[in-house]
Amino acid sequence: YKHFDVLFWTAIVTNTMMLLFWFTWSQDMIRVGAAGYLKYTCGFMVLESIVLMIAMVTRKRKSGQQQRRPRVFKALPKGKTPNSIVSRIVARTVAIITTAMGLVAVRDLFATGNIYGWFPQDDLYLEWTGALEHSPPLGSPEFDQHG
Repeated sequence: YKHFDVLFWTAIVTNTMMLLFWFTWSQDMIRVGAAGYLKYTCGFMVLESIVLMIAMVTRKRKSGQQQRRPRVFKALPKGKTPNSIVSRIVARTVAIITTAMGLVAVRDLFATGNIYGWFPQDDLYLEWTGALEHSPPLGSPEFDQHG
């Protein structure tokens, strides 16, 4: 299952970033009485990362011991190439969504509660995620309400 390496590494890096986020805001979580939630969430993320690392390390060790079979590639159907329209649409969609999610994640990590006009419906997103309750911008109604 070597083709899952990218997915495993993405999960490990994402868990690390989420742990960094939780530890950054751990005092807020403890202050609102969510220390147990914080402990279990971080524990499960660490456990998941360890299991994924063990799976990758043990798999690589086994694959080095076994004799490799020659790869058999199946030809693309007639008229289809890696540059066909479907491949380009999928690649663009994945790139756009991944970039947008990455920008939102970086913004949530480093600038929690800031509303940006270039991001569509950013205020609704921050309201929905609860970021405005924990880190309201100065002068906003949430700042007056939650301090």
